[in-house]
Amino acid sequence: MATRTQRVKNTVSTIPETLPESLHSPTAKLVYLYIVQQTRTTLDNICTALNLTKLTTYPILRKLVSKDLVEKNGDEYSYAGTPS
Repeated sequence: MATRTQRVKNTVSTIPETLPESLHSPTAKLVYLYIVQQTRTTLDNICTALNLTKLTTYPILRKLVSKDLVEKNGDEYSYAGTPS
């Protein structure tokens, strides 16, 4: 079983060092960073955690998915890793 330090190191290694240049909106950057920090999350969780409306958040998620920055699987969103 991995120690807490090993889990933190593994998590940190998957976090991008910089934000994608294609993200201009501060809200889009916030949503992106939130998803990067989560294993999986839903639209409702994002809205609750960041105090955003679905009307604001859903178009941001669509843009993140279309840019291959975030993956959507059913109702869940997750970090897609570094785009190629």
